[in-house]
Amino acid sequence: MTIVHRTLHLNPLGIFIVLAAASLLLAAPMALAQNTARILPCIPDPSAMPAATAATPSLTYDVASIRPHAAGDGSMSIYDNPREAKYSVTGMTIKNVIEIAYGVEDFQVIGGPSWLDSEHFDIRAESDSSGSDQLAKLNSCDARHAKQHMLQALLADRLKLTIHRGAKEATGYDLVLAKSGPRLQESKSPGPDEAGGGMSMYGRRQGYEVTAQSYSMPLIASWLISAVHGPVIDKTGLTAKYDLKLQYSDQDALSRSAQDAWPSLFTALQEQLGLKLQPARVPLETIVIDRIEHPSEN
Repeated sequence: MTIVHRTLHLNPLGIFIVLAAASLLLAAPMALAQNTARILPCIPDPSAMPAATAATPSLTYDVASIRPHAAGDGSMSIYDNPREAKYSVTGMTIKNVIEIAYGVEDFQVIGGPSWLDSEHFDIRAESDSSGSDQLAKLNSCDARHAKQHMLQALLADRLKLTIHRGAKEATGYDLVLAKSGPRLQESKSPGPDEAGGGMSMYGRRQGYEVTAQSYSMPLIASWLISAVHGPVIDKTGLTAKYDLKLQYSDQDALSRSAQDAWPSLFTALQEQLGLKLQPARVPLETIVIDRIEHPSEN
């Protein structure tokens, strides 16, 4: 399970996030962007862990409540452990929840009414202990998929959400090798789906510091999607897993404290890892909202 409070710590096994206006300030006046607080997806690439042999159970939440968020203080929290048949969010938009349910970014969600982005809600959902027992038998990837299916079923039942999947070409990036060549250390540690692997992201005075253990290029490209807020396709040709550390600043931090800020993400990738984000037209999968009803207080 992952905790975010003053620091942002990510891994594919689960997520528990607390983001409040008072706690977003770290060692310097720099706030973590909400779109960095993402669950890394289970990616079916050649370096990924093999799928579980057990079939993913078809589970649903027994009880659920959806209420308008009344605090008005900009706070947001998520509790979503893939091994527990419980789900809780505070102060999130329904569009945020749709993104989590379908494992997509906000720019992949198309259509829907304006309140999807503007109104915030608190959601509590759970099933009895048998649901958690079934989830506990799965590997982390299958457990995450099962929890996403449970959330999809909740949205369909309570908000009458119907969607269809689409695809289009979009402006994004190819992740390629810089002219200097890769500056990466091959990992001897377990991967992020095993004990010991994972990614951490911390807010520092100079910017963000990201460390990853035993990460493949497809997983790194997946993390970069949130960092650049656009699609990223791995075209490095690298097939190993790597340990890495990356220090960079977003544009806001650079403009506030240019003297001691770390370089931009694009510069840091080249100088520190020997990787490059190259603008390109890339394929983008989308979720198109066909129908959704406004949540009624319950």
